[in-house]
Amino acid sequence: MACEDAFGTHPVAICHEWNTIAHLNDYEGRPEARPFTREDIQRFLDYADDQVERAGWAKRKGALAAYRDASLFKAIYVWGLRRTETSKLDVVDFGRNAKAPQSGRYGTLNVGYGKAKKGQPPCRRNVLSVMD
Repeated sequence: MACEDAFGTHPVAICHEWNTIAHLNDYEGRPEARPFTREDIQRFLDYADDQVERAGWAKRKGALAAYRDASLFKAIYVWGLRRTETSKLDVVDFGRNAKAPQSGRYGTLNVGYGKAKKGQPPCRRNVLSVMD
C-alpha cells in the first residue's frame, strides 16, 4: 500500500524459475573438504600447541617457528582472517578497543590488506576482539 501511494506501483518478483539457474545440490563443494567443527578446530589448535612444546623439549631449531605458526593459526581463527590479510599483519596492527578495555592493547585488529573489490585497492577494516 505504501509503495503504491509513493510510487504508483507495487514491488514484483523479478527472479523466476525460467530466468535463474537452478541449484542442483545444497552444497556444491567437495564433501571431503567440509568446514571444521568446533571440535576439529580445537583439536587442530591443540596439535599446534603440542608441536611448540615438542620442539621446545627437543632443544632443537624450530620452536620459534612452531610458536609463530600456532599463534597465526589462532589469529586466523579468532579474527576470521583471509590468507593475504594474515600474511601482511604487523604488530602495530593491534590496538585498543575503548568499549572492551579488558582486552588491553589487543582489542582491535586493523587489517590493512582486506579483500578488495574488483578493480579497487585492498580495503582497510577493523576487526574487534570478541574473547578475553
